[in-house]
Amino acid sequence: MVLRKTRHPKWNQTLHVLVQEPDNQIMQVSVLDYDLLSSSDLIGRCVVDLSEITSAEHDAPPANAIERDWHLGTGQFNDQAGCGKGAGRLRMRLTYKSFENFTAQDAAELTRGIVIVRIIEVLNVAPHTSRPMTLFTTMQCEGDTKKSPLIYGKGNKPFFFQYKSSFEFYAVPDTAIVVVNLYENALGGSDLIGSLEFNVADIAASRGRAPWMEDEEVGMMYFTAKKLEEADTAHMKLALRYVPCTAS
Repeated sequence: MVLRKTRHPKWNQTLHVLVQEPDNQIMQVSVLDYDLLSSSDLIGRCVVDLSEITSAEHDAPPANAIERDWHLGTGQFNDQAGCGKGAGRLRMRLTYKSFENFTAQDAAELTRGIVIVRIIEVLNVAPHTSRPMTLFTTMQCEGDTKKSPLIYGKGNKPFFFQYKSSFEFYAVPDTAIVVVNLYENALGGSDLIGSLEFNVADIAASRGRAPWMEDEEVGMMYFTAKKLEEADTAHMKLALRYVPCTAS
C-alpha cells in the first residue's frame, strides 16, 4: 500500500505471508520511497527472525502476538551484521498460526491465496488399443495454465504421477475456479479424456487429511478416486490445498 506525502506513514494493514520453516525462517522487509515516473528509492531494510513469533503460537493472547519496532538500515539482507540502523524504524505486530490451527472462519475472512494442485494417480482409463498409452494433465486457474510431464503405461493399470506433478498458482482470488484436464497424447494430437472443476472458495472452506498429514487441516481437499467428467471410467487421485497469502 502506498501512502503519499508523509514521513511517518501508518498503514494499519493486515498481510498474510506463508511460513514454510517455522523454526528457522526469516522475513525480509523493505520500505521504499515510491516514485510514479521512475524506480522507487530504498529508505531502509530489516530482517525479522520468525522463530520467536512461531514459538509463541500457543501462548494466551496477547502474549501470542509480538509487537515492536525494527530498526531500518541500508545494508544488505545477507550482511553478517544485519541491515544496520539509522534509516528509521518500522513497527509491526506479528502473529503466527499453523495450518492445523487455522479455522474455516479464518479462511472465509481472506479473499486471496495460493492454490496447490497435486496429481497423484490416474485409475481405470479405458484403453483404445492394447498398446501402451501416454497421458498428461493440465491445470488452469485465472488464465494461467500448467502442464504435467508425460506418463506412460497401460489403461488397465494405474498411472502414477510423482511430486513433479504438483503445481502452484499464486494470488488466486476465492472467486476463481481450478480446472484439471486429463489428456491422451497421440500422434495426431491430444485427446481429452475427462476433466474436473473446483471452486477455490470450496477448497478454502474444506477440511481434510492426506496420507502424508498427521491431522485434518482447513484448506485441504483429498480424493482417493474422483471420477472425471466426460470420462467413461477414468478416476483421479489428487490433492488440492488453499494457503491464505496476501503478500509475497
